[in-house]
Amino acid sequence: MPFFRNAFVSTFALSAAACVSAPPPVIDGQKFVMASVETAPAGAQGDAADDPALWLHPSDPGKTLVLGTNKQVGLVVFALDGSEVQNLPIGLINNIDVRQLADRPFDVAVASNDQVNAISVFLIDRVSGLVSHGGDVPTGTVEPYGICQAREDGRDLAGVTYKNGTLQIWDLTVEHSGISGELLKTIKLESST
Repeated sequence: MPFFRNAFVSTFALSAAACVSAPPPVIDGQKFVMASVETAPAGAQGDAADDPALWLHPSDPGKTLVLGTNKQVGLVVFALDGSEVQNLPIGLINNIDVRQLADRPFDVAVASNDQVNAISVFLIDRVSGLVSHGGDVPTGTVEPYGICQAREDGRDLAGVTYKNGTLQIWDLTVEHSGISGELLKTIKLESST
């Protein structure tokens, strides 16, 4: 199965809908945007290909990247033509989120890493699009699951969820020289759904 066929379609559905010259197909009352590009298979058996996130190149949209998690290997980076441009085998990456702001020379992606029970932080060079693993922030809790991030008043924040309903809010220090984090708050919800 292609790595991001369905996720790729979902991610681009809103932006691509404006570019479609013919009306999108309707299946069971739902409009769909059909994929025009697929990536190669994930290269791992079972539940491997998972969450994608888009990194938009700041000056050349054609150099936009899809960052995808391979839950058995790490982070895989694809060009818009579906070709693999990078593979970072750093562990059991589950979910990923990208934050782009012009106040620094790099953008930031964070991912939940089940192998080391941490937030894995990636730096994305704004000129070349090169993705590098900046480091990991241990969460102190087994099997981080969902993740999202925000940037507020110059601070990088990450929200990490767990299957038991726990939510952690982290203040991350993200620099080329190193990555660290401070747990700000833990909230326990009844479930993860």
